[in-house]
Amino acid sequence: MLDKWSALISAFAELLWPLLLVLVIYLFRKPVVELLQAITAGKISFKVGTVGVSAIQYSELTEKAISDLQIKVAAFESTIDKCAVLENRENLSTKYLGKSVLWVDDNPTNNAYYVTTLISEGIKVDLATSTKEAMEKLSNTAYSLVITDILRPEGNKAGIELIKEIKKVGMNLPIFVFCGGWAASNLKAEVLQAGANAITSSGTTLLANVTNALEQYDKSSEINAKQRR
Repeated sequence: MLDKWSALISAFAELLWPLLLVLVIYLFRKPVVELLQAITAGKISFKVGTVGVSAIQYSELTEKAISDLQIKVAAFESTIDKCAVLENRENLSTKYLGKSVLWVDDNPTNNAYYVTTLISEGIKVDLATSTKEAMEKLSNTAYSLVITDILRPEGNKAGIELIKEIKKVGMNLPIFVFCGGWAASNLKAEVLQAGANAITSSGTTLLANVTNALEQYDKSSEINAKQRR
């Protein structure tokens, strides 16, 4: 019996607070409505420092400040990324002189910074804007590795098709995919299955991949030379 009364009291207590809240809103409904209307109309104002602003103006100023801060943070992150790339230049020495890279992207200007970084270290970089142009260059030039994007006017997965074409003709080249964040996350399995060595949306990681691949290329060349002797 006591348990039933205890449960009843507990249930009543749980209902009491919502009922009190509804009662308070009902009793003070007019002042609340007037307050909301005043805020919406911009009639309520207060001082920020020595300047008087309305609640709406203050909200707009806050949103603008947050937007400006986000832009500055993005610019700062970009600067950090570029500094990291510059730091990685120490890993790219003159031993890469004579090495060549084919970079396939329908918007090559997007990669100008990284292309310049490779060229400044003695790495020859040729550009192609389509799979057809890339295959023509690959048939005429012996490249050390290939970098490609994913999306091009010729297809949403043009980069993957290029990888398949390269593997189909028997070219055993390191292939790295440099693309946006969505593709790097969602198409990774498909890209690797097609035959690429890695996929990334980070320029710093891409440079590291290029460096490692060229170092492995040198080691393989040395081993092959010793075996021929």
